Amino acid sequence: MADPPPTPGQLQDYLAFQKECADVLAAHHLVHDDCVAKMRLMSLAALGTESASGHVTYAQVQATLQVPAEEVERWVVKAIGASVLEAKMDQVQQQVIVTRSLHRVFGEQQWAELRSKLRVWRDNVAAVCATVAPAAAAASAQAVVV
Repeated sequence: MADPPPTPGQLQDYLAFQKECADVLAAHHLVHDDCVAKMRLMSLAALGTESASGHVTYAQVQATLQVPAEEVERWVVKAIGASVLEAKMDQVQQQVIVTRSLHRVFGEQQWAELRSKLRVWRDNVAAVCATVAPAAAAASAQAVVV
């Protein structure tokens, strides 16, 4: 399954907005560097949710966050520390393996995905119960006989 198109409202969108409307940001007393840092974290969260496989390359992180290669791991650690991501870094493969990512928007698609995952979970638990119940009954019957 191919990854979906990038989520709007990422770093590049903020930077374009800032060029056109710097006066709006100043009027609200927003510090550009702080906004860039927050947008980098949100863009990294979006990368995690957009990846179908949960694997994001360092090159993707570098391009999305517009940072030098040596800063990629620092930003991933910041995102983990801010609870934006749960992930591991594979330095050899130059990948971030995302296990959980903050959703910026939780709409119908996310509810549908959650419903699907819960159904799979329910079916798996039912299968485990169906497998364990006969063994438990047999063990209980054996304990009564002894």
